[in-house]
Amino acid sequence: MATHTRIHHIQPKQRHGVLRLWLLLAIVALLAAACSGETFDSVTDAAETSADAIDTRLVSANEEAMEDEEAMEDEVEAMEDNEEAMEDAPSPASADAQQLAASASSTPAQTPNDLGRDIIFTAVLTIEVDDVATSGRQATEAISELGGFVFGEESTGGNRPETTLTFKVRPDDFSAALEALGGFGELRSQRITTDDVTERVVDLQGRITTTELGVERLRTAMENAANVENFARLEQQLLNRESDLELLRGSLRTIRDQIDLATITLTIVQDEVRNGIEVSTSRYEGHDAGVGCPGTGGGSTEPGDDITVCFEIINVGDQALTNVLFTDSVLDLDDEDLTVVFGDADDLQPGQALMLAYDLTAERSLNMRVTITATPTNGTSTEAAGDVVRTTLTPHISVDQGARTAGFGDGFDAATSLLSSLWAFAQVLVGFIIPLLVLAPFAWLALLGMRRLRRSRTEVETTETTESTEMPPPPAAPVAAEA
Repeated sequence: MATHTRIHHIQPKQRHGVLRLWLLLAIVALLAAACSGETFDSVTDAAETSADAIDTRLVSANEEAMEDEEAMEDEVEAMEDNEEAMEDAPSPASADAQQLAASASSTPAQTPNDLGRDIIFTAVLTIEVDDVATSGRQATEAISELGGFVFGEESTGGNRPETTLTFKVRPDDFSAALEALGGFGELRSQRITTDDVTERVVDLQGRITTTELGVERLRTAMENAANVENFARLEQQLLNRESDLELLRGSLRTIRDQIDLATITLTIVQDEVRNGIEVSTSRYEGHDAGVGCPGTGGGSTEPGDDITVCFEIINVGDQALTNVLFTDSVLDLDDEDLTVVFGDADDLQPGQALMLAYDLTAERSLNMRVTITATPTNGTSTEAAGDVVRTTLTPHISVDQGARTAGFGDGFDAATSLLSSLWAFAQVLVGFIIPLLVLAPFAWLALLGMRRLRRSRTEVETTETTESTEMPPPPAAPVAAEA
């Protein structure tokens, strides 16, 4: 509900103005009395008479202002009551909806236009085509034939160009336009929505009518405003009401435009080119240049058995492939080591297969590491038409080492392996000793010096021991004194 500002009569300001007027009239009366030679009493009587007249006018003005204020308050209250009644009353759209639901079981199906409903139709769809520019022109021509037009366009280039077109058509041509646009390429996605806005339209129309009535009443009240303050207040309310009215009218126009013309957003994208290869492996016993490919891959393989490994390469992309290359880093294989059973490595069309075979003698279990690359072409030349496709796989070849009994060959192989190990150890030992020969003279001199030092120490110790073991000579006998 809209909020209204009530009008109040501000008496203090009016009284100040009246007092100023009374003082002015009193001064004029005194001057007039002085000029005419009247006595002080006559001047006083004249002033009192003027004051009485002013009071009478003041009371009359206050009564008129109060009457205008009460009338304005009555009008505002009436407007509020009218808006409350509009909100509380059931809308015609609700009544139509209830009537439609009640009669749905007894009447045949009807279109929204036949029922007088306001419906907004919108659709968003995406198609993939070979040529984005050509399909965009065809779509625009198809909509023009139906009486529609292009409302907006956005395009991007690059490796995968894209165009987004927004069309406006009559609601009656909505289905025909969708059918025509969907036929220009491969439909990737489509979303259709309908919005029944009948109640919104009725509500906006009612609010517009009420607001227009309020604007007219405010304009009438402004014409009868008693003073400047009331006029300014009414003018501000009128501006607010007129702004609300323009907003309501703008909302109604927007909804009407959406109802009168359906909107279709068409996105046209370049058909994405997908390139790829798939590889599968199989094997079987025997060497026959791949005649038995693809093999079953069953059974166990013993050491020394001849087996054939098959590689089937299938083009699962959208473009032809050329220059198909095969490499294996474990067995050091390339295209020259394999046999082409069927297919063309230089022209592998979409859906076609290339079969390669490799003959080997099983000795031990191993894991191969195969890498296959190919270059996409447009089918008319050998020039690259896209990024090189690549795939890697690790086929496992299992060999049962315990399936064969040991014999002379196994012993000979074991002895050979042992001799090879000893020879390798000898080489390592010699390689370790040779650098040390440079230090041999220095080691010999050091050893010689140590021996000499040890010998000198031994001689010194022997000498000291000999000297310590010799007895000192006995002392000489004393000579007897002659008597």
